[in-house]
Amino acid sequence: MSGIVGSKFNHRGSGLVGSLGTDGQHMLSSGAGKSNVFETVAAAGADLVHLTTVSISDDATVAVDGEYSSTYEHYLIIISNVVTATGAVDFNMQINEGGSAVTSGYKWAETAYYHSGTGGNSTYHGAGSAGSTVALIRIGNNSDNNGTDTQSGELWIFDPLDTTRFKNVRFTGQNTQDNDTFFCRDVAGKLQSATASTGVTFYTSSGNLTSGSYALYGLKTS
Repeated sequence: MSGIVGSKFNHRGSGLVGSLGTDGQHMLSSGAGKSNVFETVAAAGADLVHLTTVSISDDATVAVDGEYSSTYEHYLIIISNVVTATGAVDFNMQINEGGSAVTSGYKWAETAYYHSGTGGNSTYHGAGSAGSTVALIRIGNNSDNNGTDTQSGELWIFDPLDTTRFKNVRFTGQNTQDNDTFFCRDVAGKLQSATASTGVTFYTSSGNLTSGSYALYGLKTS
């Protein structure tokens, strides 16, 4: 007979009897010819781990810095509902070294589609900049500051602690311009420096960042 006998679990025809487990445990094999056992299965480790969130409060610059470690190879920043104090300004970013933003040596390229507030089909748009004196990576432009239209998106930061290669980032997201044109953007950027990075800095071409947040996550790859 198989089934539960008292506080034991009997296996038909095997003569093997295993004790019942407690709530939340799983029945596991102990090997051929042995009684099964109940054990608590260890929780799987998360591959994408939240590290910190930096909130904006009428700031000229906002840095997400000092959180990189050997635990994670790549990093993701969720950019959420960022509002500018001034209209018709650009959203910019720089890569930090030693806790400070680097102000030259960038390349960036953008592909985007936009839709004007007056209707019609979406239109393709491309932009970019490169050279030893380029001071930033642009991730949005001509922003609307009406308080209800915001910038949101994702910024991937690839292997910032590497000391043999240039630093690469990739932004995908959106913003609405001050003429009500809505942009969907994909921006690739790099800093031509092999120095380990410590973070990133966000700012606009004029005025302050009013509100919103930057949430940093670390990605385990092994």
